[in-house]
Amino acid sequence: MKKTVILLTVLLLLVSGCSSGNNEPEKPDNPPVAEEKYTIVLNGKEITAGDKFDENSFPPCDESFDETDCAFGDKVTYYEYGDYEVMVCYINGEAYIYEVFLLSPDIKTKEGLALGDSYDDMIKAMGEPVRTEDITYYYQKGKTVYAFVVADGSISTISYSLER
Repeated sequence: MKKTVILLTVLLLLVSGCSSGNNEPEKPDNPPVAEEKYTIVLNGKEITAGDKFDENSFPPCDESFDETDCAFGDKVTYYEYGDYEVMVCYINGEAYIYEVFLLSPDIKTKEGLALGDSYDDMIKAMGEPVRTEDITYYYQKGKTVYAFVVADGSISTISYSLER
């Protein structure tokens, strides 16, 4: 009797395993989605915090200077371009864009915000912030963050960076 049950079980497994005739792997119900992130356009080029920094892909800078940053345990370099500044950090000797500071109302975020715009403009373009600290409002997508400082009802500082 045991032999008959084992034989029937093996036959049933063989038949059910081969019955579909479909040898393609199953597709997941939810295919992977690219991580959302903020980007910014500078001089017609889309920049993402965390990208490798290639000094040749930017115009000549007005000034650059190095600082030691304890958060990175190494130096960081700031490149000033008049309307904006780029902070570059170094990881294993490679330069990466860590943060961009907008310095002029002539430069806008992809969402259309610039220095001098109102708090209401920010909320309309960005929605509610994910975090607020005093007068700084943070928006995050994936590992990218916008920080807006709003003083006296208008945006006085805009920075775009990797999350800290």
